[in-house]
Amino acid sequence: MVFVLSLACFTALTGQTPDWHWQNPLPQGNDLRAVESPDINTLFIGGRAGTILKSTDRGGSWEVSQIASRDVDFFGMHFRSVAWGWVVGSGGAIFLTTDGGGNWVERNSPVSGDLYDAESVGPSTGYIVGDSGVILRSSDNGYQWVRISSGTNHALRSITFPTTATGYAVGDGDVILKTTDGGSSWFGVPDTIPGRSFHAVEFATADTGWVGGFGGTILTTTDGGASWSPQFTSVPTVISTIDFLNTTTGYALADKYFLKTTNGGFSWVSRFIDSVNTLRSLVFPTFSQGWIVGDNGEIKQTTDDGDSWDRAEPNVTLDLYDNYFLDAQRGWSVGARGTILRTVDRGASWVRYPTAITRALRSVYFTSLTTGWVVGDRGTILQTTDGFSYSQVPLGLTTDLSTVYFKGPTNGWIVGSRGTAFRTVDAGVSWSPVPVGDTIHFFTSVFFADDSLGWILGNYGDLNELTTIFRTTDGGSSWDSVAMDTRALFSMWFIDRDTGWAVGKFHRVIKTTDGGLTWNVQDTPSKGQTHYIDVRFVDGSRGWTVGGLGSILRTLDGGETWFEVDSRTDRIMYGVVFADSLTGWVAGSNGAILHTITGGGDAPPEPPPPPPPGETSKNRVEQNIPNPFNPATAEGGLTRFPFNLTQRSPVTVQIYDGMGRFVDEIQAGTYDPGSYDETAPTWDGKDFRGREVASGVYFYRVITTEYIETQNLVLVR
Repeated sequence: MVFVLSLACFTALTGQTPDWHWQNPLPQGNDLRAVESPDINTLFIGGRAGTILKSTDRGGSWEVSQIASRDVDFFGMHFRSVAWGWVVGSGGAIFLTTDGGGNWVERNSPVSGDLYDAESVGPSTGYIVGDSGVILRSSDNGYQWVRISSGTNHALRSITFPTTATGYAVGDGDVILKTTDGGSSWFGVPDTIPGRSFHAVEFATADTGWVGGFGGTILTTTDGGASWSPQFTSVPTVISTIDFLNTTTGYALADKYFLKTTNGGFSWVSRFIDSVNTLRSLVFPTFSQGWIVGDNGEIKQTTDDGDSWDRAEPNVTLDLYDNYFLDAQRGWSVGARGTILRTVDRGASWVRYPTAITRALRSVYFTSLTTGWVVGDRGTILQTTDGFSYSQVPLGLTTDLSTVYFKGPTNGWIVGSRGTAFRTVDAGVSWSPVPVGDTIHFFTSVFFADDSLGWILGNYGDLNELTTIFRTTDGGSSWDSVAMDTRALFSMWFIDRDTGWAVGKFHRVIKTTDGGLTWNVQDTPSKGQTHYIDVRFVDGSRGWTVGGLGSILRTLDGGETWFEVDSRTDRIMYGVVFADSLTGWVAGSNGAILHTITGGGDAPPEPPPPPPPGETSKNRVEQNIPNPFNPATAEGGLTRFPFNLTQRSPVTVQIYDGMGRFVDEIQAGTYDPGSYDETAPTWDGKDFRGREVASGVYFYRVITTEYIETQNLVLVR
């Protein structure tokens, strides 16, 4: 299977060129949750990690942008015209565009729960529904939103207005709501088959409509919800979307099933159309033309009223665990279910080579364009001598293999679980077992600085949560345990006989400068449950590590400081490789392949500087109390910012993270001259959307008419 990226087809809406570009899936690989078509040519799609896609040529080409941080997921969108629309999502996120997606502006949200759907009514009114029975209303084209009463605490999943006066909203707990006054008041509509939760609602007229939900349920009404009748669908999964073009012709989506009716739902014909990706939303702008979007960036199109569906791109969406490049042009990526991909054009196109293997492939290494090895679960070892066809190497192993590595064309190593370590000195013609440690060790990485000096990482313990570092000085004939770490380490890289790095669980990065005998922990901006899985350096200064939640970290000073760069996804990143200091790739879960030609991103800007000398005096802003600040133990879960004034002034406190990014703002009001401690402004450790922020160093800036002064604080959880 061959799939080709045309770089002209995928551009950013934001005007800012990203440092990392998708090479698979295409046009991008984040899950897609909502699709809208304001006219027959234009499509908008929203999804995870702040992703927005736009096409103005019926899906012929796509503009891709990330309009929010990657921890914001978009669940719903609505366009009242080609120019004017909203997208809503997690944490109360609301974004507005008035120029057809050229620019998106985040609007203040009165709630912090997830929002699922949006709808417009008349020339200036809009509604949004979400968690905890939330209904938001805007009377000024979506600039300002206020919460109105819904009468329920159940999550509301979908909303529609067939007329300016009549609207319906549905959600969990058998909830069906109706309004007859344009949304000013809502009342419950009892359905005649209770016990269902609903995810979709569609009305063709004020009285004729459908709701869909769990277990393939579709109910219909022709009297404005006074009575409901079930419709048979034959599908077992949740009806997530219903779209009717008139009172007879309609379409529905239920996970991997597409449904169609031409008689108002009296009968539905279902078709199983995807065996891999969960499908989330559909839209039909015309009777023949429709789109479906889903997980892993899946986009499907029909031009024959749903009788057949074509994928926008023949993407691979299986997990990819490792990649290897001979140079800036030629590389490979391997992963789940025997997946092997190859490129000879920097990843602009990837060719998938079929294998008879159904097991996960974990590591790949090539010594030339034609000669390479791949290893994986249950003793899988594959070899190619032509770069195209692969044959199994019969070593009779049943252990899981994690790494294959060569130092030069002839000397190679394979390591894995239960103390498995094999060595070749004849370019893979023969492999011999080598005793290293014992069977309690799961070897995760092997590396050689030269023909004699090398290292192996061995995890052990009940959950393989500890690591022994083994070293050889005689080419691998004998190995000694030289160091230990209290966390599982997964990957290492050395630039010479002395200097190397290893990475692992719970944001662990360690460095050695004496050949692995002693190691020092390096600090990184990631905290908590973030795990680093792979590491690469091109010299003593420039390196990268990748891991969970889309983490890509870069250093320009040998790891003394690490900074996170924007991967534009939350996929797990399993492998990183760089052909030079600028050209690199990462491979990850759900088929993710990202590419950079800029080194992956610049260092973050400096945090907000203190005012120039002479503009402020010392101690006008005191250290926050308590510091360090732990919301779980601090009184009231708050830290306060004591300050002094010599004149009456409004006071504002702005919070920034260690990378200089805005976190929150507290408008504390106006204070008279004096010193303030107990009545000083406070912060709860959350961002402006009400989400808890991670442990780390933060900066707070106190702004008055008298002075502007900046201090730092430490947040711990």
